[in-house]
Amino acid sequence: MVEKIAKRLVIVGLSALLAVTNALALEPAEGEVLLIISGSIVHGNAERNGEPVAEFDRAMLESMPLTTVTTKTPWTPNGPDEFTGVRFNELLAKTGVVADEVVIRAEAEDNYWFDLEKLNSQTYPIIVAFQKNGKPMSIRELGPLWIIFPWDEYPELLTKKNNASSVWQLTHLIVQ
Repeated sequence: MVEKIAKRLVIVGLSALLAVTNALALEPAEGEVLLIISGSIVHGNAERNGEPVAEFDRAMLESMPLTTVTTKTPWTPNGPDEFTGVRFNELLAKTGVVADEVVIRAEAEDNYWFDLEKLNSQTYPIIVAFQKNGKPMSIRELGPLWIIFPWDEYPELLTKKNNASSVWQLTHLIVQ
């Protein structure tokens, strides 16, 4: 009887260790954290309040497959500008989340937030940009991270909802 209990405890312990290992599947951020993804995620690289979170620094974002979108925005009148970053759906996939199947709260440095849903980021190259015209974006330039829609290439995306979804000075994505 004691042997059975001991075996069960070992199995439970290994299962818990595997769960923690899976939850921390991303490499840890080594530089300044630019973006935190939290909420209902599967993979993270840190923990806050007992829950996994994914923290991304610039090097981590730059190491992912990059997409460049050339477009005018309602906030950059001298455009079109060239924005480079990570596709939204690929960034969320790093945390084990299918972006188009969940609601994601995008929060900015200035406490602005917008709930993103039904983005269709599998079809459209919506990006979390960290460069504008080949240079890192400062806070003054609406960076360091900005959700950019390819409005020029897909004019159907130029809607009030997508304008509100284009959160600049992005700091946090919360998967709901």
